[in-house]
Amino acid sequence: MSTANIVDDRLSFGLPVRYRLGVRLGAGAAGETFAAVDASTGVDCVVKIFAPDAGARRLALLEFKGLETLAHPNLARLRDIGRCDDGRLFLVTDRVVGPGIESVATIGDEARRRAVFERLALDLCSALAHLHARGVVHGDVCPANVRLSETEGQGARAVLIDFGLAGPPLPSGGGARGTLGYAAPEALTGARTPAVDLFALGATLFEAWSGTSPFGHGLPAVERMLAGSAPKLSSIRPGLGEGWDRLLDRLLASDPALRPASARELLREAVRLSAGAATPTEVDLSVPYPEGDPLAGIFVGRRAERAALRAALDKLSEGAAPAAALALVGTPGAGRRSLFEVIARDVAVAAAAGAMAPLEIWRGDFGALERFVGVGRAPLDDDAQRAVEVRLAALAEALESRARDRPLCVFLDEGADAEIFAAFLAGAPPTGRTLLVLPSAGPIERPFAMAIGLSPLTALEIGELVAAGVEVAPPPGVIESIAKTARGNVALAVVLARRLIAGLRSGLGAATSIEPGADLDLLLQRGFLALSLDVQRLVLATVLVGDGAGDAAGLDEEAAAPASS
Repeated sequence: MSTANIVDDRLSFGLPVRYRLGVRLGAGAAGETFAAVDASTGVDCVVKIFAPDAGARRLALLEFKGLETLAHPNLARLRDIGRCDDGRLFLVTDRVVGPGIESVATIGDEARRRAVFERLALDLCSALAHLHARGVVHGDVCPANVRLSETEGQGARAVLIDFGLAGPPLPSGGGARGTLGYAAPEALTGARTPAVDLFALGATLFEAWSGTSPFGHGLPAVERMLAGSAPKLSSIRPGLGEGWDRLLDRLLASDPALRPASARELLREAVRLSAGAATPTEVDLSVPYPEGDPLAGIFVGRRAERAALRAALDKLSEGAAPAAALALVGTPGAGRRSLFEVIARDVAVAAAAGAMAPLEIWRGDFGALERFVGVGRAPLDDDAQRAVEVRLAALAEALESRARDRPLCVFLDEGADAEIFAAFLAGAPPTGRTLLVLPSAGPIERPFAMAIGLSPLTALEIGELVAAGVEVAPPPGVIESIAKTARGNVALAVVLARRLIAGLRSGLGAATSIEPGADLDLLLQRGFLALSLDVQRLVLATVLVGDGAGDAAGLDEEAAAPASS
């Protein structure tokens, strides 16, 4: 099929125009998958457009809701979810280009093959442990849904892709789930449980080492699976040892109760087998945590702010935005972007479910916004103020033109140009179909602007963050100490919470350092760069000379006063 025909398909689906479809990657009963480019960012991605099944759509959307919170190096990231104009559900994920895991079996050198196999097995065990800890079951682990991605300096890593059947655990119901030959017996009756993922992972690892599925493929595989046990891995291809034989036997047990108790327990066993006879005792006794950010997607508190922002986007979806611009007011690190992202995710799911009218959400800086809507710089004009106004008016008009088909929300990165544009927009009554959201240190002082101020995080909310990342309770007083140190700054609280979680997970104690390090250095650098140039100069001068910093920074008394406040 030609690319032109595929673009015509996009138009018939009614997919948002930001996604430019390329070649069709696959098709099946569940829908079609395309390579694509996100025109708003230029990032390669994969778009899966599901078959039109109105009865299953609402349930599917509820199941997908938690996927955007995942952040793990061995999971393809979910970028977007929505509903096409023709009612079909679509899902957008990262595009991972690389060979399948079955390519491991073709490595000729046995020692290298074993090393690669064990590394990829740990990758997939860690990915499932992360998924299951978030209450998500993949539902279709198989070689076709694993890609090997090269990471500079680290070699190949396994990435689990295609979340089309993912969702919360379901004991039974509906039709068969998964890919025949890899799906567990109970998955054929509609079950979607962590044990189903473990069985499928066992079959996938079996094929990665041996080059063949333990039961074959298609309906004959189901017959063999129901008739008896899988062959021993070493009988097909030796070289891994009895430990892996026993683990694969357990993973491929027809009775879910005989499989490892959890993906974290499986991760522990895989770590022990990969380390061999020299395994330290503590590795064997403690259950390792998966990789990935333990706090990714976790959002606590801010109920009033969430309700206010959601109400504004609900009105926008109806073509009745209450303002032209909305400032999320707080200091750098206050969680302004995180607030927007959690509400944007809720809105995307609600729109895809048909619970609200769809809207387009764009994110980026001022220059990228101009490029996105195709507006260049205005011609040179002797009147500099007029040139700026012409430029801003052209951008505003282009946004309104784009919003004719569906309302448009623009989240604009903080910056001087962004603040000028927000003030320009908020000087005139809103059309109702566009809304500019801007993280800002203060309200936009214009007649048609709104502001939502972010309150500081409390000790109780910081405790909720820590509890989301580790089951071990911290010693008394530690959470309160973090809250006192952070002084309400969300970014600092999160850095310290991550440090505490790492300490609790490692079993090395709960002491949380507030000394500078890579994490705090980056946070402080971002905060410093977010300050105005006058304030940056004053801060540097204060560090260098102390008293008389205003003179050293070249600021007169009038300029130094607001900079030092």
